[in-house]
Amino acid sequence: MNPNQVLTVKTKSKYNVNISSDTNKTCSIKGTCSLPNGHVIVVDNDNKTIKLFDKQYKLVSQCNMSGRLCDICQISSSEVAVTVDRYVQFISVRNRQLITRRKFQLAHDAVGIAHHH
Repeated sequence: MNPNQVLTVKTKSKYNVNISSDTNKTCSIKGTCSLPNGHVIVVDNDNKTIKLFDKQYKLVSQCNMSGRLCDICQISSSEVAVTVDRYVQFISVRNRQLITRRKFQLAHDAVGIAHHH
């Protein structure tokens, strides 16, 4: 993206990402990621849940975590990385399900994450 390029927002929409199993009535969304197939992954820190929504923003899958969730980034067309306290949790999306994979332990808390190439 050209740093001198001007972007214009054409529409804005609001969606409720609370689900029946949420322990808190409010969600604290710390990160989102849009996959090539149109699905959206949301990181909800207050409910310690990673949520997968379809193109119509209907809940498809969820994954409960035990730590503080801070950020998410896409690392392939079907895999994301999420920061959880002092580790990075890799999660795959397969057959409309979130599947936890490997963890990468850190020596410090992680509050942000990005992927390049």
